Amino acid sequence: NIFGQDSRKKIKDYINIEIQLENHFAGESLTLIKEKGDFFIIRKIFGSGVPVIRTFKYIVNYVSHYQIEFWEIVYTETFDESEKPKYEKFRMDIEGDGISVYLNNLKLLTEI
Repeated sequence: NIFGQDSRKKIKDYINIEIQLENHFAGESLTLIKEKGDFFIIRKIFGSGVPVIRTFKYIVNYVSHYQIEFWEIVYTETFDESEKPKYEKFRMDIEGDGISVYLNNLKLLTEI
């Protein structure tokens, strides 16, 4: 049936769900949020001895029901302008039964 329903989850199904990223340091997480109809990503970078050392808020480019991209930081706390990431472009895709996160087209190890 060419008009069958697609049973895959959509990006919106991951709103307010924290996705852990393994980065060989203390780790970090991404959380998709929706505020006043717009989507944002909250990125937390964890520290050792301190729960969160950096928090960034990114504007989300909603590509489709199954993919978003984000790279523009609109808010940050505990942040010095000189420490701003130079070029980090993230992509989040629905793949199979889960979600995948890419940084500059490299797939990251994720855990929900």
